[in-house]
Amino acid sequence: MKVALVPTWLQEFEKEAGYMTKQEGKEQPELQFPITFSKCPNCGSTRRIANEVLEGEKKKKGLNPKLMATLLQHQVIIADPTRTWLSAPAISSSFDACADCGTVYCVVAILGTAMPGDPRQSRQSRQ
Repeated sequence: MKVALVPTWLQEFEKEAGYMTKQEGKEQPELQFPITFSKCPNCGSTRRIANEVLEGEKKKKGLNPKLMATLLQHQVIIADPTRTWLSAPAISSSFDACADCGTVYCVVAILGTAMPGDPRQSRQSRQ
């Protein structure tokens, strides 16, 4: 009997992001940003809590249809904290919760550049 080391839902989630697991015996290609996840990794729903609220506001107030809402945003700056730097690569990730099962998951991850002084602001890469 063959036992999967990685759950099926995680394999599908990773494939949607454009990379394979090491357990499949294939070398992982370089990540291509932005990385987006269009559905919940737990139940497969495309409904997200913050996005559902925003959709209602778009209809009421005539907001830009391209706006996207998320519950949480996080940025990781990739730099040596013991050295002074003028700019550094940064990954900005936005998370939301599934409106059907409540699972919190990453909706989009963007590679950008962080500047010292205001670590929450980054310039998104133009890839």
